[in-house]
Amino acid sequence: GVISKFVANARVGKPITFFGDGMQSRDFIYVGDIVTLLIQALQCAKGADVFNGCTGRSISLRELAEAIGTTSGQTLTIQYEEARAGDIRYSCGDATRARNMLDFQADTSLEQGLAALLAHDNIILHPAFADELHTDDATAEGNSALGGLLRQQSAGGTI
Repeated sequence: GVISKFVANARVGKPITFFGDGMQSRDFIYVGDIVTLLIQALQCAKGADVFNGCTGRSISLRELAEAIGTTSGQTLTIQYEEARAGDIRYSCGDATRARNMLDFQADTSLEQGLAALLAHDNIILHPAFADELHTDDATAEGNSALGGLLRQQSAGGTI
């Protein structure tokens, strides 16, 4: 997806490419929040209900690139290409059903999710975000969405 492409380019100092003006937006959700949603849906087990795995918040590609730069402590280069035909301009999920039926809400901020991804990919974090990724049990328990990831990392497990 776009996050992995942007992070991969940032890691090697390649420019991040926007097709169009970079104001296209998406609803980005952290994988740990999706796991939480799936567990809650399985525990509910009232038949074949359908839930959107989303945050209900839309983030532009420019905002995403800025967050990657801030979280990694890197200055990113942006290049602009012609907009691609058929590209969706705005995308945002409706989390109402999951919130109402499962009491689900995505708890991991974009910055927290990026910090976890960048740490996993061995990118040096900007000092302002490094504190969010301590691997001691007390910190891991403080954020359930990142807690499992951090406990696995601190125990030497693979993700």
